[in-house]
Amino acid sequence: MKILFVIAHSGLARHFGRVIELAAIAGHEVAVIVGKEKKGLVTQTLQQIGTYLNIQQIKFVRPAYILKPILTLTRALLDLGLYFRADHPSPELVHRYGKIFPPAMLHVLMRPFWRRIISNKYLRRLLRVIEKWTPSSRAIRGLLKKHKPDIVVTTPYLFPGSDDIDYLKAAACLKIPTCSAVASWDNLSTKGTGHVAVDRLFVWNEALKSEAAVLHGINPANITITGSPTFDHLFKWAPSLSQEEFCVQAGAPADKILLLYLCSSGSIARDEEKVIRRFAAALSTCEKTRNCLLLVRPHPLNYQIWVNIEPLP
Repeated sequence: MKILFVIAHSGLARHFGRVIELAAIAGHEVAVIVGKEKKGLVTQTLQQIGTYLNIQQIKFVRPAYILKPILTLTRALLDLGLYFRADHPSPELVHRYGKIFPPAMLHVLMRPFWRRIISNKYLRRLLRVIEKWTPSSRAIRGLLKKHKPDIVVTTPYLFPGSDDIDYLKAAACLKIPTCSAVASWDNLSTKGTGHVAVDRLFVWNEALKSEAAVLHGINPANITITGSPTFDHLFKWAPSLSQEEFCVQAGAPADKILLLYLCSSGSIARDEEKVIRRFAAALSTCEKTRNCLLLVRPHPLNYQIWVNIEPLP
């Protein structure tokens, strides 16, 4: 079987490197398209796999067609309307759409009248009809005809403005089976919605399957629980140091209970110093945790804020 993986940007490659590797090991013909390349996030995983397995990398083709601006608007409105639902778990994240709509326009759309309009089920059905009847990208159809995949697998599927949707749209037009994989645990409740139906959606667990069905209206029969391929590599890990050796290396007393705080990336929490100091203060007031030692591990892409920080008391 020839499998075409379409990964919208290189930052997502690490989530599915093991999946791509196993598909190639199983004897499938594997091709990979990676869209946007972020600075410093080269597709290292794919390059490493490709050194000993025959994995073809195909140049990304950007969707371009006359009606693309219309679809950009209809998709953005569908994504925005998702946050206006009474049962949405993260309505406060609607402010992210300030990057998609001009601030003045978003301010108007946030008013009660327009919120009701955008979240109206009949308008949402109309927007989906527009999506359905808008032709797919000729350039992407040409690429798929050239490489003739038996199946197209994409990610992230739910990100606003993600180009993998147009690959799904073109594949469906050519009657090629399609699958999409949700990249992370929060994507179904903090991103957009699916604009093109897929034959199969892969999620981590039952909770995400429920979100896909309830929030996004995907038929549960078309959802498969796979676990999290992002963390497959962790099952191979083993301790490289004893606890005593680690404590010596970290400068920590060996007789204390250690609590490890793993910091987030800048896009999640730009500066966690205040939170960590409050956490440390709370630990010091509790009898069970008063004598614990709190270790803080900065995120490798957001360590600069800790360079000149004084140690916690």
